[in-house]
Amino acid sequence: MMKKSDVQILVVDDEESVRNSLVASITRAGFSALSASNAKEAKSIVQVKSINGAIIDCMLPMINGVDLAVDLKTNMTSDAPITLMSGIYKDSTFAEDAIRKTQAVQFLHKPIDMASYIEQLEKTFSSKIEKPKVAIHALLANPEASNRQQQKALEQIEEMTGSDIPFLISLFMGAESSGHLTLYTEEEELYGVSMAKGNLCSIDMPNKDKTVKELLVELGFTDDVEVNAFTTKNPDIDIVEGMIAENLLSPHVRKVIQVKRLEKEFEELTRLGNLKVSFAFDRKAKLPNEHLSLKELAPILRNIILRNISAPFLQNFYSEWRENPIRQGQSYHFLSEVIAFPEMVQLEKCLRGHLGEEEEEVTLKELLQKEGAIENNLIYAVHLCASLRIVVFGKQTNKEQIKAKEQKIKKMYDSLNGKDPYEVFAFFGLSKQARKTEIEHTYREFAKTNHPDKIGKGLTEEALEINNKLFSLVTSAYDILTDQEKKDEFEESIRRRAASSQLKAENIIASGQSLMSKDQYKEALEQFKLADSTYSTDESVLGVLWASIKLAQGRHPEEIVKRLGPTLDRLDARALRKNPYFLFVRGLYYKTIGLGQEAASDFSSALDLDPNYILARRELSSLKSTSSKNTNKSILTADLSTVISGLFKGKKK
Repeated sequence: MMKKSDVQILVVDDEESVRNSLVASITRAGFSALSASNAKEAKSIVQVKSINGAIIDCMLPMINGVDLAVDLKTNMTSDAPITLMSGIYKDSTFAEDAIRKTQAVQFLHKPIDMASYIEQLEKTFSSKIEKPKVAIHALLANPEASNRQQQKALEQIEEMTGSDIPFLISLFMGAESSGHLTLYTEEEELYGVSMAKGNLCSIDMPNKDKTVKELLVELGFTDDVEVNAFTTKNPDIDIVEGMIAENLLSPHVRKVIQVKRLEKEFEELTRLGNLKVSFAFDRKAKLPNEHLSLKELAPILRNIILRNISAPFLQNFYSEWRENPIRQGQSYHFLSEVIAFPEMVQLEKCLRGHLGEEEEEVTLKELLQKEGAIENNLIYAVHLCASLRIVVFGKQTNKEQIKAKEQKIKKMYDSLNGKDPYEVFAFFGLSKQARKTEIEHTYREFAKTNHPDKIGKGLTEEALEINNKLFSLVTSAYDILTDQEKKDEFEESIRRRAASSQLKAENIIASGQSLMSKDQYKEALEQFKLADSTYSTDESVLGVLWASIKLAQGRHPEEIVKRLGPTLDRLDARALRKNPYFLFVRGLYYKTIGLGQEAASDFSSALDLDPNYILARRELSSLKSTSSKNTNKSILTADLSTVISGLFKGKKK
């Protein structure tokens, strides 16, 4: 058996447009395609590549396609299907003779019926290609997955990532399974997770002794000197058990360290990349004294989800399930154990009256549309409940599925249109540092559902057209990021554009500063905003803030904080503490909202860094002059100063 993408089809035609069209159709169908414009190229490819089939034009330079097909078959497997094509030879007798001579499976007349040709390929290779693997998340829609179903699902999983582990482990724990989960990384590192009667018992991973040592010191049970001395003296002895035996640790530490180690290692597992998995059930597995129950794991799982998974990622992930009804899962009784989590309160309220057998079902989309619904909170709560099998998703009707699919395609295209290759794959959760294998895996998963030839029936023409654009967009990004030469060219073009944009922005900033010197604040603000949108820098942000402060003169301090505070928050105050321009602008901000002491401090610091900073000196003198005239503040002014000071200090936290 082979993967569909491993099936390589050779396209031979001297007409470039036909050749490219065939290659594109074959690739979209999930096969791999190689092309040749003449017999020499074709022979060279067959000699060095494992070719599984070919489609050959009968009218080629120097040699006809029939003779070439006979020649190529000597270097191809005996059952490799050959398809002949021609736009010249229309005579049926020629076609019959050509098929007999080459043992071709079909003879096609140009223009080629691509659908018919792809259908023939699918039929020819159907018995040789592995069935598509399914994702573990398909069990989101299986309320009562048995051990056998779980095992079958695992066997079908081609790949998974560390972020899938919480769902996978809680799946087995919720079913009270016993056995051992083995994880293999791309770097050939081996990890293991043991469970007994639905409890997490142990995690085997590299450097586990290091984790134990860190926890012993971190929790204050020992120090680095003592634990290092013990491990040096006893390198082959369990650290905790050995130190307990020598009265260096209290016996109660055993339980604490075991549980804390499980917590820490469980989170480390979620940070792993692509994985291959297997699970061996073991009904005889014994439950050790130290273990984590599903109840104990729930808060850990929640923290891992909140820390390591972004809301946009979850929103995109659950877009596939928005139209599915939410139903009780096998661990629904566990809802009471997690209801105390802040984000769970709203979900529990929204689900009331919808999960009983006689009650009206509700979809995730309907939940998010309820009055007062906070999408991020609900999406995190749903993911926690789905991971713990508290809830599962029912199946949509066909009409609902088609509508949801069209909406997802449009939403995805709108999100990705105009994005560069890095931004495209960032949408799928990958960083700029993602490995080629991760990009390939993500693209394969995308192509499974968005191939133009695989998108399915029932979609409108508009949706099909949008999907074609989407697939082309993602494929183009994939081609660039997986081809080092194209990637280098792309990154060089980014650098060139960035340099050009930076130079342009600097000129615009200079124009804005000139306008500021003429007190033309509104026009200056427009220039600074243009510079910031062209190439954002600290200087462009400071320009926007400077002009905005000048235009805000006379407004209520609370309104100024609300309007300009977010702009100030874009700047890293610690990194800019030696920048006189930053100190000057922040001083103006403080002055405008009534914090004279803080403003004076910033103006003085700016002058310490640049004694010739005339604007800062002028503002400092103005502050001192105002201060001398108002030594006796009125009670009202004092109260206002206190209020604004408290407001600003509260904002900085």
